[in-house]
Amino acid sequence: YDIANITSKLGDLIDEIRANKLLQTAEGKPIFDKLLEKHDISLPTEEVVTNEGEKVKINNYKELFEFISPSLVKVRDEEIYQIVNGEGEENIIISLAKKISQQGKHDLLSDILMPLYQIDFTRELVIEELIIATGNDFVELGTLNNYSEWKSDLGYISDMLIALNNLNIDETTYLEFAINGDFNAIINNIDSEEIDKIFIPALSAKSTNKVKQNIFDSLKVELDRISNKDNNLSIEGVSFTGEESQTQEICNILKKLIVVNNSLSEGQDIKDADKAMLSSLLEEMKKNAYRTSLLGKSEEGIFHDTFENFVEALKASYADVITQIENSQELLAELGVDNLNVENFINIDYSKLLDMISEFIG
Repeated sequence: YDIANITSKLGDLIDEIRANKLLQTAEGKPIFDKLLEKHDISLPTEEVVTNEGEKVKINNYKELFEFISPSLVKVRDEEIYQIVNGEGEENIIISLAKKISQQGKHDLLSDILMPLYQIDFTRELVIEELIIATGNDFVELGTLNNYSEWKSDLGYISDMLIALNNLNIDETTYLEFAINGDFNAIINNIDSEEIDKIFIPALSAKSTNKVKQNIFDSLKVELDRISNKDNNLSIEGVSFTGEESQTQEICNILKKLIVVNNSLSEGQDIKDADKAMLSSLLEEMKKNAYRTSLLGKSEEGIFHDTFENFVEALKASYADVITQIENSQELLAELGVDNLNVENFINIDYSKLLDMISEFIG
């Protein structure tokens, strides 16, 4: 059936009924509007934005229905209604991910939902149904409050779902692990070049707080194991977008951490790590830990305490060597500090420190 033609004619019919003088009050208000309002159908009072980014004014119901009809056509043709209503056996998120992972369909969710979001009755019929259907165990679409937040998050979510769906461990996609909250499997298998594709959108989206928490819970497991310390990685108050965003800093650390983590065998920790790999990780962590001083930011880095734990763990692993270094003013001068206490962690050149350790232990 021709949705575009049907909706256009429906809009035309409503406009004709509203314009009929016999169906208007003495003040010229269409009586039919009461029936429309009862079902929350009304013309938008502000301009709407097309999928091409153009702002347009909707003046009548023909224009309104022509505005939403492309979305309705896509809902039908892409079988989105069946997916959202759980008619298949797959998880809804997985089904949507498979759909948008197809060639040329990256923007499918945004193209469907953003026009519908701007019209009151379709927002209630479709958007709220989608919020209920997807639940809140993975993404929490109910936290999105306006057009801008929906537009932004749908882009991030699409990026994240496609990246997770396109990578797998044996026969299981990263997305399946992620939905089950198992980011440890992803962290232990992912290549560093794939980090940005998954973690930038996952961290940047507003509706992915549970994903963020799962990521940092999984990171904590690996960080605790390497450092033999309890690391606090709270996302409370951490910015993932805007001027204070820590997202790229976190991803840069992840790339270094994964290289170190993948080089360690079961039961090995910081003392067994390759010195060059470890120094690279520590230097990247340092930027985030002291971002207020080194990067001119106002928000403390999420890895601040973890970085200090790692340096303390390194010192403890080579306590005898560290003592010798601290007793040598010449060696301390090479490192650019007068001692290796916590207040100087920001100033230490970790590449030089680990080179010194390597020379001492032979």
